[in-house]
Amino acid sequence: YEKAAILGNCDARRCLGQMEIACGNPERRYKHYLLGAMAGADECLDQVKKGYKDKYVSKSDFADALRGHQETTNEMKREKTQLPINPVNPDGICQAEDIRQGALDSYQVMVAGLKRKLESGEMSQEEYDDTLRGLTIAHERVLAETTENITQWMQNL
Repeated sequence: YEKAAILGNCDARRCLGQMEIACGNPERRYKHYLLGAMAGADECLDQVKKGYKDKYVSKSDFADALRGHQETTNEMKREKTQLPINPVNPDGICQAEDIRQGALDSYQVMVAGLKRKLESGEMSQEEYDDTLRGLTIAHERVLAETTENITQWMQNL
């Protein structure tokens, strides 16, 4: 997920925020949500609002997130067509495959961590189910977006 987030995938950024919760770092999750919100992700912006209300996000960070979200949203509206990510770097290594494998590895590690928290009693069954559902949705979105970018790039060759 980290690689996908670095490349601008907002679902991966949101998933990293959820992973921080599962790892017991609720404060760190908002750093991911702030970046996702500034990249135009509505779900991340909603989480930043919640973090501001819960005093995890400062007023200036909240204002920056709102401003960045608005700028990105306006820019996306202006650009009706979006260029796909080139999935092959100059060395011919398929970055998309790396992203998919990294996402799968991260997902498996997080599921194992969630299971440990459930078994140790640190997390209720309901919290486990909700977090796992969110992780799974984000994971599937990362895979779908990566596949779509590869398809678009191949069509433009």
